[in-house]
Amino acid sequence: MKTKRLLSLIVILMISTTSFGQGFTKPAEGKSVIYFMKLQVGFSTTFLFEGEELIGKVKSKGYVRYECEAGAHTFMSLVGATKSFLTADLAADKIYIVEVRLLSQAIGGEIAQFINVDTDKSKFNNKFLPLVNEQAPEDKDEALKKKMETKWKKFTQKAYAKFEEKLKAKNKHTVITKDMFYQQ
Repeated sequence: MKTKRLLSLIVILMISTTSFGQGFTKPAEGKSVIYFMKLQVGFSTTFLFEGEELIGKVKSKGYVRYECEAGAHTFMSLVGATKSFLTADLAADKIYIVEVRLLSQAIGGEIAQFINVDTDKSKFNNKFLPLVNEQAPEDKDEALKKKMETKWKKFTQKAYAKFEEKLKAKNKHTVITKDMFYQQ
């Protein structure tokens, strides 16, 4: 009797723990997927945009999975009014992984910097893989998405225009190329 209960408990625990995380999942055929992962524990929420579209938000130790068309993309992270940019040329049927790391600024506040993730290093195996295996991606809140897109529309338009006009040429952003994909 005890053995059956113990076995039942083990099966239930295995099912419940595997249902939280999904691992790195491939995109639909012909698409690309990019994981924006934040390992830090803290209070600042990082909002992630592609153009005027809010693609997700990541709080403390979490991630956003974003599936999109293959090709060229420009992403922006936003913490308060500070921003940083990532340009990505994504290949079809590939997975890309980017760390979103909060850095303190000398004048106060934080900025969410995009960092390329080296998937061959032990940090990846010890930090990134467990996060995506144990935890589901951040939920997409459609009401918040619409509110934030409306609230930040002019700001994002100006920020992207300034990036295209001045910052991009100065290489003041992170770059992901087609060959920087994650190999499972």
